[in-house]
Amino acid sequence: MRARFVTTDAFGAFIVPYRCVHCGFTAQAKIHAYAESSQAYYFDSDAAANRAQAKATDGAADKAVAGVALATCPKCGRYDEKAAGHKRLVRVIGVILVGLVAGAIAGWYFGRWWVGVFGLAVALPFVKTAAARVPPTRGVEFLAADEPTA
Repeated sequence: MRARFVTTDAFGAFIVPYRCVHCGFTAQAKIHAYAESSQAYYFDSDAAANRAQAKATDGAADKAVAGVALATCPKCGRYDEKAAGHKRLVRVIGVILVGLVAGAIAGWYFGRWWVGVFGLAVALPFVKTAAARVPPTRGVEFLAADEPTA
């Protein structure tokens, strides 16, 4: 029996707390986020659709939090370079891992370990693109601002 898939998406406005790491400015930030999810099922398509919807909603909420973390502070005009650096690191590691896996599969397929080096060599030009500066998030609306407590 083959599994079937149900795919759903979630889009909405999320209200997320924001705190600037530089000046301490705090506010509620409104951001729109989108995510989608697919779920396999054999018999119960309604339960799979509910699971996919829950995953999509959670994914959109996670993207909203991550997006607000990279927003430009309306008070000091700076954004969190540490969060941006983390995002860059994750992207670079992902590109290198894809190259290693592709190289391992090629090396296994051709029966020569040195063929696997080409997978990594093909991925290396993409590392520069993955390591590019992460721009601040646009489209964040700050609702009610509170002055920092510290």
